[in-house]
Amino acid sequence: MRIIVTTIWLLWLGACSSESASSPVATKVKARTDRARLGEHLHLPSAVKSVRWLVVPRGGGTSRAPGPVDTVLWAVLVVDDADWEALRQQLKSPSHGSVGLPLPVLQALDARPPGETKSSASGTLELDVFDATSLAGPYYPSGAHAARIEGGVLVWATTM
Repeated sequence: MRIIVTTIWLLWLGACSSESASSPVATKVKARTDRARLGEHLHLPSAVKSVRWLVVPRGGGTSRAPGPVDTVLWAVLVVDDADWEALRQQLKSPSHGSVGLPLPVLQALDARPPGETKSSASGTLELDVFDATSLAGPYYPSGAHAARIEGGVLVWATTM
């Protein structure tokens, strides 16, 4: 009986342990560049020159529960300054504040904040965040957000 209880306890402990190094969260993330596929997720303005995007599980993908997983779409829309001004007119008023952006995602998208942006050691950035609901596609009913970055616009949307 003692062996059975110990075995059950060890199995439970193993199931509750942290993710292994082989988990998808720990591996290097690669950005996609196919504009047509991204167009299924976002309403892309015609001024967008190119895109880099990826979809990651919300919360780092550490849930062990079966079933659908909420995701976050991260996309860099490459636009020039004139096209940014036109796009900005479509977005709702910005709110200035700290935004926590995951470093691996930013690195995978080669997304760099504008030069005057303040950042902290915790990975939060001081950015003007726009309500980009007009860009959100059918998979993102709660809308989308956008911020100006070097060479384009960073857009993110969550399925929940």
